[in-house]
Amino acid sequence: DTQVELDQLTLTGGNSLRSGGGIHVYISNTTLSNSTVSGNAASNRGGGIYGGGTRVTLTNSTVSGNSAASSGGGISVDFYATVTLNNSTVLDNSAGSSGGGISNGGFTYVTLTNSTVSGNTANFNGGGIFTPDYSGVTLNNSTVSGNSAGIYGGGIYAFRYSPVDLRNSTVSGNSAESNGGGIDAREYSPLSLANSTVSGNNAGNGGGGIYAFFNSPVRLSNSIVANSSGEDCTTNSSTATAETDSIIEDGSCGTTALAVDPVLGPLADNGGPTQTHALLAGSPAINNGTGPGATASDQRGVAAVGVRDSGAYEFSGAMNVLTLEKLINHKPRENSAQAAELLAGTRYRVDYKVTNNNPGRIYRVRVFEDGELVCNLYDMMPGQTKQPYSCANFQDVLAGLNNVPASVTAKVSGTGENLADRTNAYYLGFDDQPGKLKVTHYVNESNADTQATAVTVNGDIAEIVFRVENTGGIKLYRVNTFHDLASPVNSGWQHQCFIGTLMPGEVRYCKRTIDVTHTGLNKAFGRAQGEDANVKPTGFVNASNPTYFNVVLP
Repeated sequence: DTQVELDQLTLTGGNSLRSGGGIHVYISNTTLSNSTVSGNAASNRGGGIYGGGTRVTLTNSTVSGNSAASSGGGISVDFYATVTLNNSTVLDNSAGSSGGGISNGGFTYVTLTNSTVSGNTANFNGGGIFTPDYSGVTLNNSTVSGNSAGIYGGGIYAFRYSPVDLRNSTVSGNSAESNGGGIDAREYSPLSLANSTVSGNNAGNGGGGIYAFFNSPVRLSNSIVANSSGEDCTTNSSTATAETDSIIEDGSCGTTALAVDPVLGPLADNGGPTQTHALLAGSPAINNGTGPGATASDQRGVAAVGVRDSGAYEFSGAMNVLTLEKLINHKPRENSAQAAELLAGTRYRVDYKVTNNNPGRIYRVRVFEDGELVCNLYDMMPGQTKQPYSCANFQDVLAGLNNVPASVTAKVSGTGENLADRTNAYYLGFDDQPGKLKVTHYVNESNADTQATAVTVNGDIAEIVFRVENTGGIKLYRVNTFHDLASPVNSGWQHQCFIGTLMPGEVRYCKRTIDVTHTGLNKAFGRAQGEDANVKPTGFVNASNPTYFNVVLP
């Protein structure tokens, strides 16, 4: 066989009156490595690459911005050909008929590994990939996203004895005017998904996620189909089977899959060569893949943590992190040369730089030094970095440089479950349900919050009961109650009870007796506070500037 090998080349500006605007090969095996095929056009097929009866292999390469008047805007092959993509991208190509990204004619096969097909368009079928007539598609650790088709199969379209197999792969944000926003399989074209995620796709006439027509069985294993517009899964003269531990959010296709919200993050770079939908804290897909056939690692190559999660992403909690950098005189503490400049008897400045690496917002971010609260950074948006002047202080250098505090003494926390304590940062759950404490305050068995009957006389002994309820959706630690006598003598908050840990919905009581030193205790009211991270700042911050959770005051 004739061999064509291209390495570190850019092929652009080609225009063919037939097929193969950038490359046209026939019965010649072609390999592209570290190369780009972009901005080419063909009047027939294969705007970027056309191969007939050949093996086309791309490694670390990109096919982008090409167009074909017929099929295969990026790549088109036929006559027993194959297309293999390794760590490669097919991006923003267009086809006048079918296969905006890739089109393989009869008796051909497409295999993607660690690759992406994204943003391609086709006027007819298969916005991303078009595979008809005894052909097939296999995706391993790959993503098909943001493609669109004028009729069927926004992401992938398979027709007539053309199997589609996905393993550790993601199909996201694709659309079709008619059926099969994500995947459309027709006429004896079986569809198999193993630890894969199909999310956020849409179709105008059904099968927003998956559409299977006429003897095209759908098999789901440890996979997720969700967030579709136009039903997650639609079968027409076909069957669907959830063999093990899968989720179909809207319960369509009549399988045994869980009909629950999988709680997914947006399609994003979560590590690895391709984009994925992260499982957020509390997702029912976490540790759900208990059945046979679960993959040992996820789409990114991250090994399963205990039981494999359903879908293409393995949750570890490490993505939900606030990172903290401690600076000495505006330089990282780890810089030993800078530390050497600090002499006994001098002063040095300490700054704290915090970054929210979550794809979600974090509330009430706080910085601690040796357990002492340094500053409150309040809410932080995704990707936001804060280094406020208020979070800086000056300290004296004592004898010996070893007395300069290292960054290991500093920690940062925000609201959410404290999943782990690694590298001196708190790994946090997403704060979709902020923690709240509600306090009901009774004096002498009357609700002091009503300020009706809770009146006492100077010299009496009053019995105070606090009813504290966790009305939020997350666990709270170190819950305490406080009481304000609102009298000239004993004004201000006074600690009364340590409640401890409160689970969501849990209610606890504490009771105290006090000597009444003034008339009109009906002015008294109670307060409780708790925190999400298992670190307690010293001292108490007043009601106008709470550092703990949102508190519902009477």
